[in-house]
Amino acid sequence: MHIVVIGAGVGGTAMALGLQQRGLDVAVFEQASAVTPVGAGVIIAPNSHRLLTDEWGIDAVPGSVQPPTLHLRRWQDGSTISEQPLGPVAVERFGAPYVAMHRADLLDALATGLRPGTLNLGKRLTGLVQDDEGVTVTFEDGTVERADLVIAADGTRSAAAAALGESTVARPSGFAAYRGFAPRQLIAETGESHNTWLGPNRHFVHYPISGGELLNFVAIVPTSRQETEAWSSPGDIADVRRAFTGWDPWVRRILDATDSVTLWGLYDRPVRDRLDFGRVALLGDAAHPVLPFFAQGASLALEDAAVLSALVADAPALGLDRVLSAYSRIRVPRIRQVQDASFRNATTFHLPDGPEQQRRDAFLGDPASPSPLRANAWLFGHDVRDDVAAARAKLASVGP
Repeated sequence: MHIVVIGAGVGGTAMALGLQQRGLDVAVFEQASAVTPVGAGVIIAPNSHRLLTDEWGIDAVPGSVQPPTLHLRRWQDGSTISEQPLGPVAVERFGAPYVAMHRADLLDALATGLRPGTLNLGKRLTGLVQDDEGVTVTFEDGTVERADLVIAADGTRSAAAAALGESTVARPSGFAAYRGFAPRQLIAETGESHNTWLGPNRHFVHYPISGGELLNFVAIVPTSRQETEAWSSPGDIADVRRAFTGWDPWVRRILDATDSVTLWGLYDRPVRDRLDFGRVALLGDAAHPVLPFFAQGASLALEDAAVLSALVADAPALGLDRVLSAYSRIRVPRIRQVQDASFRNATTFHLPDGPEQQRRDAFLGDPASPSPLRANAWLFGHDVRDDVAAARAKLASVGP
């Protein structure tokens, strides 16, 4: 079976590596003409870090940082709303760490394991046609590739999904994200903790990455403009500074020390009822873009890749159409659960000052309240390989 993966981001690269580790023939086609270290910081939570280790053999991504603590802070003065341990506590509770890293470092760790010649650059998809025997994929430069299965991992504005007629409507969320890096010397003052400032209609997050060489930050702000959905578009640092006027001096100091930011327009898309369409399966942002208020985008892509690569390896015995349907049945409910949690965080983080905000702060600061790790055990403690095992057993029990 020859498998084509469209897109060499985190999900696509992890998928290709998982397939090759199972002895399958795979080629990756990426529209970028060169591999460049783009992107910013990402969180890899225990639910996906255990997969990095157990499925792809990556014990630690070079440059990754384990924040020892999660601090939730008040927007005006940085006073602590809640302080919760991460670090060793996450490992003890879930058997895997909560880790911050540069997206480029994660991608490099995955890509290093691919066989030479797997990645084909400068390949912009222009057509995708299925028939009873397979899929014909065409590219802008005239390349034509025949495949038994296509995995579309080409991002939020997926050309593969569009070719299938399966694009979803992007609805403005009313928010935009500015991302940037503060000078490394500020890390010595703030430490390696994960810090989030909660404020009226906006919030600010920072944590160290790249072995403590970079202080990654994300500033979520309201917007009525139709910002571009590409997450690497240039932004204006002056706009960010204005948006956080009157905030904690530490936030102001970070922004004043930063020269440039990227701008990412945040859009909501409905979660699809299915992720498989004939001999094509969608993965990662191509399948289910999620708002970043739960920091699970990269983790969900890794979960997708772990589930789908395991099931595709079973296709000769169980049937390709059946394992792809199982992939959809496994992933769609979990994606919806994460998307719902992300929406809830958007509301909780952005409460205006007042009685509801005071109740939130009192609850979060109460030692008797569930910690973020305990409250989110449904997410961090879940192992998608259990889903795969259950699906295999069900498929085997009913026969072909």
